[in-house]
Amino acid sequence: MENLWCFQCGRKYGTHVDTCRECGVELVDDEPMSPTEVGDESDPQLAYELHPWSFEARRMLDQICTSEGLDHAWQGASLIVREADEELADRLVEQVERSALPTLDPELEHVVYEMDGWGAAMQAELSRRIGFVGIPHEFDKAGDLVVHDEDEEEVDGIVDVMSSPDFVLDDGDDEGAIELDGLGTNELLTRVFVSCQKLARNPLDNMAIISFIDDAGTIEAIRTPFGLDREAWQPVVERITLLRMMYEGEVADLDDDEARETAGAIRDSLHQMI
Repeated sequence: MENLWCFQCGRKYGTHVDTCRECGVELVDDEPMSPTEVGDESDPQLAYELHPWSFEARRMLDQICTSEGLDHAWQGASLIVREADEELADRLVEQVERSALPTLDPELEHVVYEMDGWGAAMQAELSRRIGFVGIPHEFDKAGDLVVHDEDEEEVDGIVDVMSSPDFVLDDGDDEGAIELDGLGTNELLTRVFVSCQKLARNPLDNMAIISFIDDAGTIEAIRTPFGLDREAWQPVVERITLLRMMYEGEVADLDDDEARETAGAIRDSLHQMI
């Protein structure tokens, strides 16, 4: 064995390296397929949007797919398979969900949030937002949300935002948005990632601020990039908008620590997408 690969970004490394320098995950022995290699031109494809999953959970799924002989590829955090393999892919995704994703610990104290008055779309959005930050949760037989007591404060914050009279549920309409090609999108996201990496270290870095503001307006105007889940993409856009507003004076009393924290959160999210 002469080389190792990152299953997600496809970068090749020598055997002296065991972790992808870009993605931070353990390398695999087998060279990953590209999306165009999954099936042929006549084979419809399916994409499983797995952005809320950790790198470790995606790597586990990748290795299980390989061991089961399932042709697959990764496009960002999306798993690409042939439509004809949907049944097997569903089973493997469910297997990883049961074993690798956060679940409630029966030994810990739980908090229950009554969901009376919350429609199905709002509950789905609430679950997405809680899952996106890695908080274990489930809905009980009565349809109420159950979380660990230790996560109550963070969940309270999410529930409060969604309960606000000003909250509007995104209808998923991208009509009128700018559409960039894959290369243009990747270059844009990479620039924002680099800017936020600098701002997370020094929120007063003038060159990084200028670069970030220039790109933030484009981010806010583009369609959800191809291969990314809109539900995972929107929270990133919201954070980018917030940071832009901080630097443009639309948020009073800019706090360096808050700017640094927001920039770091954007950087971490983009790290999983580029």
